[in-house]
Amino acid sequence: MVSNVLAFGQYKLVLGVNWSLKTTAEAKDEAKKATTFLIRKGPDGNTASLATVENVGSKSAKLIPAGALIGILHPEAIVFHPLGDDQVWLCAISRGMPLPGMDVITTQEDAKKQVQMLARSASGSLIGALTGAAASLDQVLATADERIKSKLITKKDLAEITFQRAGISVKTVVLIGLCLSLVAFAGFGAVRYKSIIAERKKLEDAAKRALQSEAERRKIEERLNKLQADYDLKVEQGRKSLESGSSVRSRWESCELVRKALPISMYGFKPEKLTCNFSSHKASVEWRPGQLNVKHSDRSRLPMVTNAMEFESPALSEWTIPEESTEQTSTDIPMDQIRFDIGTWAASYIKGFAVGKAEELKVAPPAELREARQARPVVLGHKATWSVQGSGTEFLLMLPTSLGIVSKYTSEISEIEWLRPSDPGRTAKVHGQLFSSTKQ
Repeated sequence: MVSNVLAFGQYKLVLGVNWSLKTTAEAKDEAKKATTFLIRKGPDGNTASLATVENVGSKSAKLIPAGALIGILHPEAIVFHPLGDDQVWLCAISRGMPLPGMDVITTQEDAKKQVQMLARSASGSLIGALTGAAASLDQVLATADERIKSKLITKKDLAEITFQRAGISVKTVVLIGLCLSLVAFAGFGAVRYKSIIAERKKLEDAAKRALQSEAERRKIEERLNKLQADYDLKVEQGRKSLESGSSVRSRWESCELVRKALPISMYGFKPEKLTCNFSSHKASVEWRPGQLNVKHSDRSRLPMVTNAMEFESPALSEWTIPEESTEQTSTDIPMDQIRFDIGTWAASYIKGFAVGKAEELKVAPPAELREARQARPVVLGHKATWSVQGSGTEFLLMLPTSLGIVSKYTSEISEIEWLRPSDPGRTAKVHGQLFSSTKQ
């Protein structure tokens, strides 16, 4: 079982514990087989909760199941605590003790499904990274620490939920014996290892001499010719890509088709943000509740919604944007001239337009080709990023015109973002790139 340990004063709190409900006699028998265990008798005295865990640190550490400690403060609770790397500690507590099979470390997706199932049938406190949670795990542990210091949680209370340690198990003895056998064998193996290394060295020397043969030299020449052909093709393809023209207008229009089709409101939800990403050819819309009484279940009725059950994040709809067409443009204009022309126009007609510095577009040869034939990188041309953003009537009226200015050059839009896309006061952010070729 996967487990995790948190520091808590002089104790270590264990997340992810194997709990089972047994008779008192069965719990004692099962505990004899474990190296680290805890038996917590039930109120009737005939049943007991048995907790076992493995590989949780040094034998001197005082270990407490985190779920049992939380159970002292919140006898009925559901804990959802992210651990990173898509891992979550999920623990369902009833009558002060974790339920069997419900003190686990699992994935975000699986934990969310289990929380939804538990929330329908269980009552009590929500703890951790959940909507409507009573407190975070850190806040609950801080409260527990205060109550321990004030002796509201006594040493006896802690002793009853502290793991016990058994002696060395049979499995440990077997492992120790195996290790000793390996150490004894290592003495003999070291001698044999030196002999193998010496033989291998002789073979390597022979292989190096063989590389000087005529056959090997032909193979090397063939490989270099292949690398040269691939490199020349890469350069040619790079030049053609710079001469593909402008896709600014078609990308803008494809995003506008999505924006203009959005409703002002749907089932009480309003479009909060529209993002058109042209590297993935996807348009996504985030929805926000327009009123306090909007039903969470109505998220599933929104068009193309992808996360209807993920209640802790905004509802998200996603569409595919069709492949764009391009308009023929000239790539012979130097990038510095392009930047100057656009910057001069923008300074007079529209605010919020910025063009970045020119950067070289290079294709570098493989290291082997560079060393054997002194091949050099080829500068295909230059690129520069550009962006325009703003809001208000004047800006929105001038925005298509400014994009028309950019589309005169070889350029593309990489992303368009609208905030409140259906509202009159919407805000636009457009990001793209400009290109120019270098003739050689």
